[in-house]
Parts: sequence; C-alpha cells; structure tokens
Amino acid sequence: MKKILFVSHTFMGGPFVVGSHHLARAFSELGHKVIHLSTPVTPIHHLKKDHITKMKIARSNEINQINENLIDYIPFSIGLPWSMMRPIYNNLKINFSVLFLKSNIQKVIKSFFDTLEIDYLIIDQPTMVGIENLVTAKKVIYRATDLYAEMMNDTSILNAEKNIIKKVDGLIGTSKPVLNHITAMNEELPSLLVENGVNFKHFSEEREMPHLYQNFIGKRAIYAGAIDERLDLNAIIDLAKSNPDVHTIVIGPLNDETIKEQYKNLKNLHFLGSVDYNDLPAYLQHADVALLPLSNHKANNGRSPMKLYEYLAAGLPVVTKKTDELVNRDEKNIYFYDDINKTVREVISLNLQKNDVKENIGKYGWEHKAKLVYEFAENL
Repeated sequence: MKKILFVSHTFMGGPFVVGSHHLARAFSELGHKVIHLSTPVTPIHHLKKDHITKMKIARSNEINQINENLIDYIPFSIGLPWSMMRPIYNNLKINFSVLFLKSNIQKVIKSFFDTLEIDYLIIDQPTMVGIENLVTAKKVIYRATDLYAEMMNDTSILNAEKNIIKKVDGLIGTSKPVLNHITAMNEELPSLLVENGVNFKHFSEEREMPHLYQNFIGKRAIYAGAIDERLDLNAIIDLAKSNPDVHTIVIGPLNDETIKEQYKNLKNLHFLGSVDYNDLPAYLQHADVALLPLSNHKANNGRSPMKLYEYLAAGLPVVTKKTDELVNRDEKNIYFYDDINKTVREVISLNLQKNDVKENIGKYGWEHKAKLVYEFAENL
C-alpha cells in the first residue's frame, strides 16, 4: 500500500471531472491511500459570485471522504490567488499562498496517513509551486496536463514549472506537445507519456433517454465540456443555424448568460448548463454525433481531451477540428472538419452502430493508466 498525495487544479465533486480525479480513484481502488488536494480558496474568492467558486468555498477546509482509501481536501489560505500572487513569486520565488498552508496540509496528511512521510507526491497544478517543499515524499512527479502558460495566458507559469521541475524525480505529460514542453526544462529526468483515459463502464453501459430529449425530436449533435476560449462556440452556433433539423446540444457551465439570451430564437440550439457526471452518459448515448470544435487557441495544441474517449465510449463518432496531437492518435470514428456543417451531416448519414464505435475503447481505462503511473513511480 502506498500513500499518495495528488495536487490538482480541480476539486472533486464540482462540475468538471479531470484526470487526477480518475487516477486518485483508481489508486484507491487498488488499495492505496490517497489524498486529493486542489488549489486553495483565499479571501479574494469570497468576493466572486459564480456558482463554481461558491461550491468550492462551501467545501473548503473540510475533509470530503470519497471512499475508504480516498479523501478530497480544498484548503483555505490567507494568501492571495495566483493571479495576484504571481508578481511576488516572480521576484521572491516564494508562493505565500502555499506557504501559509503548511500546518493545515501537514495536519491532514498526519491524520489520514498516520505519518507525515508519503510515498508519491504527484503535482498537476503549477500554481501550487512550493508544495514540494512542504511535504516529505519519497518520489515527486510533475504531471502536466496542458500547456498551462498558453492556456492561462500567463508566462509566470513557466517560472513555476521550472522551479517545480528542479525538485522532482520524474515527469509525466498527457500529450506529446506537453511532454516535449516539460522535458525541455530538464532532459535528464525520467519521463513518460500517459494520455488521458476514460471510465469506460460509466460511459458505455446503456442508460435511459433523458426526459428532456423527448422534446428534441430528430438528430442530435452534442458538445459536453468547458465553455471557454478554447472552444469554437461560433462553430456550434453556425451548425445550429445551418441545420434546423439537427438539435445542437451544449452541456457545460455558461458564465455569460447573454449568449443563451442572444440565441433564444434558435429553437434547435440548447444550452443545458452543467449536467451531473452520473447523468452525462445518458445525454451522450442518445445523441447521434459528438462535437469537439476547437478554437485556434495555442493551448489546444497540447490538449489530451478526456471527452474524446468519453464520446467514443458512449458510442458517438466525433467531429473535431484537427490538431497534430489528435491526428497522431489515429483513432477510428474521429472525423476532422474544415466545414463543420458538411462533416456533421456526412457523419450522421453514415448511421454508425454505437457498439461498433465503442469497440476497443475499454483499453483506455483509468485502471490501466494508474498502473502505468505506478510502475513509472516505482522505477524512479
């Protein structure tokens, strides 16, 4: 049994389920003891009004027991969020938001593990730089899931990554561009490519059609995920405008409600907001085609989108914008578009069988990914 601490950018139990959540669960189900720790809440967060921040505040400084071997913890720091802390960090190389967490984090570690010494510290969140100095770990791994500096439009992230990498024993990237980025900072460190996986059983087991779909008669195209600058929302809207006979469904938190108001007259465009992770497979399975319309944002070059395999596990062919990373995956039932309208209609006309689409996707399960990470850590 290993004692493992994940330091993640996303808390468990919110609207987004990310790779660290799946890996933490997989490790816990293999019998290891796991703490999943995410970016702290600060006093500045209390000034924000969005739903996700309110959820995070409500859960902060409390132990969320996921199962017998796994807890999730959102710490509270009297420091500042990274967006305000980064000038101080760039000058002093001290991340006070993390430094102020020392006693709380050590208290949680001691309580759950019965010792302050852990086996693996796996860091996904570069803005938690400094955490590697607060924890006594036998093996430290930096697991980068994105080109963070480009995704956040924040070059200070590069300094944070460089300083984390000075203290780690190994590097994991979830895509080739991400792995190339972090290994360039220290080519001598052991490294491994572990692409994001899928909870195959969760997405593939058949579910009843959502009641809401009774109003969406006809073909259904669906997008489920974050609605931010990495998404080409205009492509989705254009799809709905050009194909009135296709219901275009968007699932994900919509921060700008004026978008929904602006297109309320498009009767085949449906912004459903957040859908619980447990209910999401039903919405996917009873659609006809999945959408992954990526914008030209530089961060998309390094993405290893989990939803790609979640779509496929649900039996949906995927229509997406081409990136080198996705082309290199060389997966069946992924269709790259220049004209999203044309490609969506072509894919719908193929009338692909869902069982054929989901075939062989089970090999990307998180259990297998966790074993790859474990073997890598053991051999460091």
